[in-house]
Amino acid sequence: MNIAFADFSTKAVLIGSGYMHRVFRQGDYVYKCVRPEFADRNNASHFATECRSMDLLRKAGFPVPVVCDVLPPGAFFKDLWALRESYIDGVQYRDGEMPQALEAMVCDSLLQMADRIPGTPNVYGRIASDGQTPFHDWREYLYDIVDSNPYARKRCPFLSITNDQIKKLIACLVPSNPKPCFVAMDTNLMNYFFNRENQIVGITDIDRPIWGDSTYLCATIRWRRDHWFHRSDWYHDYIEYKIKPNSSLVDLYEFLIAYEEIDERCRTGKSHPSIDAEFNALGDKLMKML
Repeated sequence: MNIAFADFSTKAVLIGSGYMHRVFRQGDYVYKCVRPEFADRNNASHFATECRSMDLLRKAGFPVPVVCDVLPPGAFFKDLWALRESYIDGVQYRDGEMPQALEAMVCDSLLQMADRIPGTPNVYGRIASDGQTPFHDWREYLYDIVDSNPYARKRCPFLSITNDQIKKLIACLVPSNPKPCFVAMDTNLMNYFFNRENQIVGITDIDRPIWGDSTYLCATIRWRRDHWFHRSDWYHDYIEYKIKPNSSLVDLYEFLIAYEEIDERCRTGKSHPSIDAEFNALGDKLMKML
């Protein structure tokens, strides 16, 4: 599929269409634009946040694109902001296709991000393009998830646990000021590129990370790797030494991660009934903690 774009003497080629973005290639660069369903992300800030993430990862020694910059509407595609990154020459795997040994390598990499990239004490929340985040108490960030995502409850009206009960568990189980670290919220396997020797040669699309509790990372990986794809608890077994001592906290964190995702999917018309069912089951699990 070839499409002519603004200010280009040749044509860009569509090489991928994900949940939130369309990705094009021209020469040594790829260009990413938001899909129509995510019009609220069609702005400089959305892509500048990813550039900041790439900068943090690059400084920590991770193989990310050398070039990452933001192009205004008209520079690449009419009416759309675009993110331009260096093209990564490597193999990508869809979920279900990646060998388990490589998936373990991806999990190791995500955990290494948290280990190598510390945050500022008592600063939590989304990693903004200017480096500022709005919460100075980790619990307050989690309370805000409950208060700011009303569509999750509308989408799942049979959810057993109430907002007040969720907040009660947060108050009981969550440390108020854990050591903040880089938590990559997108654990899509296709964000990783491998060479023929099965070494990681590139990481991209880390576009919505947070400064948060490292245990939150365990929860977000388990949600997307195990529950999202209806697996046995492979990730739990793989990293039991991190999850087992904090099992109730991981369960609570996983529910809150799902809470945000269900809300976003409902807003954008991409809701997924099987994921809704998993979310309800997590709510039932939390009810047993009260």
